[in-house]
Amino acid sequence: PWVAGVPEQLAGRATLAAQLRARTGFVHVTESDLDVTDFRAQVGGTTIVEPRMKSTGDFRWDSQTRAIESNDLQITSSTVAARASGVSVQLGETGPPTARGRIAFRGDFERVSAWGNLLGATPEGLRPRGAFEGLLQLTSDATRATSTLTFKAEPFQLVNAADGAVAWDEPRIDLATEAVYTNADDRLQFSNVRLTGKTVQMQGAAVVEQFRTAGLVRGDVNVTYDAAELANLLATYLGPNVHFQGANTARLQATGRLNAEASRGVPAPGVPVTTVSTESTWNADATPPSPQSLAPNPLATPWSRRWQVATETGWAAANLDGLPVGAARLTANVREGQIQFTPLELTVGQGGRVSLQPRITLDPAPQVLELAPGQMISNVAISAEVSERMLKYAAPIVAGATRTEGSFSFFMEGVQIPLRQPKQGRLNGRLTIHNLAVMPGPMIQSITGLIRQIEGFGKTAQGGGGNPLEGLLGGVLQPPQPAQAIKGITMTERAIDIQVVDGRVYHRNLEFLIDDVPVRSQGSVGFDESLALEIEVPIQAKWVGSKPALQPLIGQSIRIPVTGTFAKPNIDERAIGAFLTQAAQAAAGGLLGDELNKALDKLLRPK
Repeated sequence: PWVAGVPEQLAGRATLAAQLRARTGFVHVTESDLDVTDFRAQVGGTTIVEPRMKSTGDFRWDSQTRAIESNDLQITSSTVAARASGVSVQLGETGPPTARGRIAFRGDFERVSAWGNLLGATPEGLRPRGAFEGLLQLTSDATRATSTLTFKAEPFQLVNAADGAVAWDEPRIDLATEAVYTNADDRLQFSNVRLTGKTVQMQGAAVVEQFRTAGLVRGDVNVTYDAAELANLLATYLGPNVHFQGANTARLQATGRLNAEASRGVPAPGVPVTTVSTESTWNADATPPSPQSLAPNPLATPWSRRWQVATETGWAAANLDGLPVGAARLTANVREGQIQFTPLELTVGQGGRVSLQPRITLDPAPQVLELAPGQMISNVAISAEVSERMLKYAAPIVAGATRTEGSFSFFMEGVQIPLRQPKQGRLNGRLTIHNLAVMPGPMIQSITGLIRQIEGFGKTAQGGGGNPLEGLLGGVLQPPQPAQAIKGITMTERAIDIQVVDGRVYHRNLEFLIDDVPVRSQGSVGFDESLALEIEVPIQAKWVGSKPALQPLIGQSIRIPVTGTFAKPNIDERAIGAFLTQAAQAAAGGLLGDELNKALDKLLRPK
């Protein structure tokens, strides 16, 4: 008669020691010590499993006054601990009971979340982590119950269950609210809701209609946030070089249902139905429920389909990987398992634009971010910062550039970015360099030195007398000369095919000029800055002159593999030696002695 709702299933073994006084209609327990091992319970879609639970304190029941009282009651487990003092529950002849008391509690988020899909969370989604504690004070009468709640979590983190990455990290959050439940209309009202953290502060109100049945929620919250701290928290998804300024407020309106069960009581296919007998089974040997029977109902509706959320925020200025972005407003709505955004039109610098229409699919899994196909970037200026943070992955020639000029655009053909593993996203598009002039970094400077050597071999071959073989041999045997400084790299109206797969950015059709020498590049760059490139240098007519034996070389390409990283590129110089060996053989009618082989090996062996 004391408990309104009993869990569907209970299992465990309990030992109780206590001082007991009892008579008809009266029970008084003091110095109680309850020890439960292997405790398991099923409450709706939540499975509670505790290796051990302990409870101590006093308890009093008087049928004449219909009162339940406890001066001090403590419950402890590996997950939560609570202490109730001054608790009194008065059962009326009609209507709901009245209650008063003070309950202090503490616990561990990670262990609580292991009980089941609390608040609509999923095993592969985000899980809270950290320690929490709070205080609940309750008073009630025949018409309503009033409570005040203070709550502190220190720290509070949201962790990606897939890979353990921290998606949100607050050193501490504090929550306080006042709640009033009215019996006549089964309505729970939250007023003066205040949440304070280092990154965000929220203030608002909420109401739950039909609290004991449907659990229909309406809420309206104003959010103030630190834009810089928010960008740091979202660095896993946005990258480390995204910064916002100004307009650091948002409004959040939500409606939804607390009840996550789409069909309460309907079992999943293949899951046996467990029937609980209404007859007393005192002292019977209880069989613990099977893991299948303790599993959550797979028909539970995800929160993103039970809730509708609308929010609006914005910023005064932002910097996205070196792109100076102007003021903007962002509107988002959660409904039917998706987060839908209004189209974003952003100004970038002088005359540049970025157009985005994102959509996030939350249900069904996997959760992904998608962008609508179309012209994503238009006529954005190329700077050294943009080159180093963004463009070098698609156009490695700009890596480490000391001076950059030009503009670029990007047409998006399709993109899918998993929210839990954003670096495993997939993208297809076309990067257009309208014009480009850069002073190259160390990697291209090294390649330029090789091009100068190739040019030198050809010129030596032209002046080597009647035998091109002797000319090439003479060019090889000469000590390498310092590479002449180049004027720069240029490119005009060139479209480059881009694909992002498995954490690497692949490019094709990247063609540019090193001074007046055309060069092509293809391959990939990893987000870890690892290189897998092939630089292609066509033999120029001016390098071979009018020697008939060398004319077939014109237009043939030397392919130079480049591996390693941007910081330590590994340029395979032996590719040049192999090509020159082949060219010399052709020029000499297939006659090539050991002398040239040895010379090439000596000059071009890896450093």
